[in-house]
Amino acid sequence: MGLANYVYKGNVLTKKECNLLIKEGSKDLEQGTMFKGGNKSFKDLGRRNSNVSFYRNGSSALSIIKKVFTEIRFISLELYGTYITHLEPVQYSEYEKGMFYSWHTDLSNDISRPLERDMSASLVLSNKNEYTGGSLQMVTPDCISKDNIFVPQDVEDQEQGTLILFPSSMIHQVTPVLSGVRKSLVLWTCSKIKPA
Repeated sequence: MGLANYVYKGNVLTKKECNLLIKEGSKDLEQGTMFKGGNKSFKDLGRRNSNVSFYRNGSSALSIIKKVFTEIRFISLELYGTYITHLEPVQYSEYEKGMFYSWHTDLSNDISRPLERDMSASLVLSNKNEYTGGSLQMVTPDCISKDNIFVPQDVEDQEQGTLILFPSSMIHQVTPVLSGVRKSLVLWTCSKIKPA
């Protein structure tokens, strides 16, 4: 079985569900950070410029997040052969005009962390006509042309309610938003717990 580079599935959530996630997620926004190691993180506006928050226990959005997690588990098993057992805290992200997240992977290089990320997901919460730019792009094997020109690949469908799933080791970015605000749900999943 060949592994998919990334998978997208439209209409995973309804407009009403997306709007509830936006309402809950837009509380307590902070500037996004990058992982440094251990429990440390840092801000680097040259590599990441976005606003984020995390959904808390007791949030009215948790039943919707569970629905998304169920979809991720199914796709991960069917298309990647990965049995997902754990979901990290779920992040809400907003990118206003000029904001972006340059090339990165979602893997941790910190061996002290008890969990390994296997699959990452982004769920588009904004309607596509609410912003321009802000494209989720991937580095796939066909991104290097025969003339050695790098041409990253846009995810084909980035409409509201679309789930985009990919291995956490995959290089990806969000291009700068040109107008409006791009809103998304970001999820990281793990298939095993490393021994202590």
